[in-house]
Amino acid sequence: MTDRWIPIRAYGRGRSANSATGAQSRPTDVDVTEPTMSSLFSLYLRHLKNRGRAKNTLRGYRSAFKRAEIELGAIPVRALDLADLVILHEGWHETPSLADRTIGYISASLTQAERMGWRPIGTNPCRLVERYNPRPRTIPPLTADTLRRVLDAIDWLASAESIDATCAGIFRLLVFTGARLSEIRDCRWEWVDWDGCVLDLPQAKTGPRKIALCEEALHVLRRLGSQAWSDWCFPGRFGDGPRVEVRRAWARVVERVGVEGLWRHHLRHGFATVMVEGGMPVPLVAELLGHKDTRTTDRYAHPRVARLRGDVSRILGAA
Repeated sequence: MTDRWIPIRAYGRGRSANSATGAQSRPTDVDVTEPTMSSLFSLYLRHLKNRGRAKNTLRGYRSAFKRAEIELGAIPVRALDLADLVILHEGWHETPSLADRTIGYISASLTQAERMGWRPIGTNPCRLVERYNPRPRTIPPLTADTLRRVLDAIDWLASAESIDATCAGIFRLLVFTGARLSEIRDCRWEWVDWDGCVLDLPQAKTGPRKIALCEEALHVLRRLGSQAWSDWCFPGRFGDGPRVEVRRAWARVVERVGVEGLWRHHLRHGFATVMVEGGMPVPLVAELLGHKDTRTTDRYAHPRVARLRGDVSRILGAA
């Protein structure tokens, strides 16, 4: 991926056929030096890095841009249009989720291009690309009772030595904090602020953040800390890195709980739902989850229909 600007004439007439679809790119008569999509991708990656985005986030953008650059890299940013994106998107129809996600990444970079003056404001063509919209995974009902059942399953499996103490500790903290798996799995003991009752993460998905530790979460960490033999709270086999493989242990938890389709990340949704239904204001829940925008938190919290029905009766009954 190059950082320099390439003259439009380098891409102009007679560009080779699209490698994925065989479609010919459109010609252009413009003959001035302008920033290309390749230079935009590089600039936007630096922008994300400067904003402190997590390594996994950067890896996702970098991978998507590397794929898209093959077909879009030489096109001037100002000249990119809807047809270019539709051809790219249709060419990846066999991997619809990947195609949709890549268009989202490109859209973010084009928004930055508008801020830079490389495109007129409001001309981002990605919004008009028809997404494949793969069938969303159904999120099972997430209630306080569900979370208690998860904790009971973890305790039972740990006592039966069906899952190890490391995985049990990770899963318990996911329930008690609503944190992302990577934030818990990759934490170090030096990041645990015992007096402040927080995990002080130097880097998370959206930059540094603090994760509040309730008394139950602190108890989990104290119990693990009494037997600590590594700098990592949840070390791998040799202690020189964090625990990576937790899928098999989680599959046993799901089987024990008996809730089909329960993913680890659903615990984060459940945490948000329980906090909101318990009366905690959405902005505070957003702070607990590390969301910069409360609209994201709104998507995580899933208030039960039964509760909404009760609210309707209460409001109308008082009218």
